[in-house]
Amino acid sequence: AQLYVTNSKGGKELFSFRKVYESAKRVGASPTLAKEIAETIKREAFPGIKTSFIYKTVKKLLSKKVPKSALRFSLKSGMRKLGPAGFAFEKYIEFL
Repeated sequence: AQLYVTNSKGGKELFSFRKVYESAKRVGASPTLAKEIAETIKREAFPGIKTSFIYKTVKKLLSKKVPKSALRFSLKSGMRKLGPAGFAFEKYIEFL
């Protein structure tokens, strides 16, 4: 059965095991841990679950196993919240 989630804009999209897996790997989780996290999310997800809830759950699972990865995961979200102002910050960090 296909599972649809509610994205940040209120739209529906198909749950993607791969997105959860790749997000965890991208911030430093091992392939084994990334798979474990994605499987946990898939098992606990329900129709209409918000992607923000999925994000918080991934962050919580990462912080238990690899705190450094959880911080990287949070940084990406923080940069998004800065909006256009975040671009200047990114350029500053790039300069360093």
